[in-house]
Amino acid sequence: FFFQNMFHALLLLSTLSVSQAAICLFGGYCRTTADCVAGAQCQIQSAYYSQCVPLPPASTCIAQFGTCGGSGQTVPAGQSCCAGTTCVASSAYYSQCKAIVQPCTNPTGYQTGCEELTKSSMLNLLDMWNAAVQTGITSNVVNMYRSNDPLLLATVANAPITSPSGLTAYFDKFLLNSPVATVLESFAFLNGNILAGLYNFDVNVFNSNCAPMKCGPTTSTPCTGACRTVVPARFTYAYECEMGTWKIAHHHSSKLPMPVSTNSTTVKL
Repeated sequence: FFFQNMFHALLLLSTLSVSQAAICLFGGYCRTTADCVAGAQCQIQSAYYSQCVPLPPASTCIAQFGTCGGSGQTVPAGQSCCAGTTCVASSAYYSQCKAIVQPCTNPTGYQTGCEELTKSSMLNLLDMWNAAVQTGITSNVVNMYRSNDPLLLATVANAPITSPSGLTAYFDKFLLNSPVATVLESFAFLNGNILAGLYNFDVNVFNSNCAPMKCGPTTSTPCTGACRTVVPARFTYAYECEMGTWKIAHHHSSKLPMPVSTNSTTVKL
């Protein structure tokens, strides 16, 4: 009698559709999606458990790498490639949605708003630096460098200078020399916005007859004649655009081991 009742119960259940999100207990067998109501599908969770779950929302566009055209290809009616992709034909028989590639015009993110540099414009930037130095005002010079992590490698600095405060401390002392730069030779590397070469620095002589007590910035008398000397040096300036203005990102300046020719062009002031 028990088995007869169980048989009738199972026979009754087999005639019913499984409602959405209902559990199918048929020995782990989910018959088909037809057992579920419209908008649901039968999903096997394990060998002992199956359940009707909602169907995923229908796509309204063709995803990246999806087929979007071509002779003999089937494309969903009214659909096109999803945002950020475009249909690219590989041949007359096949087209595929591929990511739209933006031109890399600003790889570092710093050059927005600055005109492209040339050797002439980089020399003009060096002129501006030289003019700022000759004002004798430290802030004028420091403002020529980028605000975030500038780098200065200098002969009379024992360590790399990597901050605006470090630049300020360095130029407070350097400007006591009343330096004037004269470019001897220059080389431009446009891919890196780099200007390199040789220059001479005309600077004050420091002794008991000259700077700092008899002449120079600490007095009202400029140093001249024997109280000035020329220091040959090499330089590298690497420029970076910051808020629409070219700034010095890296500056290397070091004294040469021996003098060089004075056949030169003075930096314009």
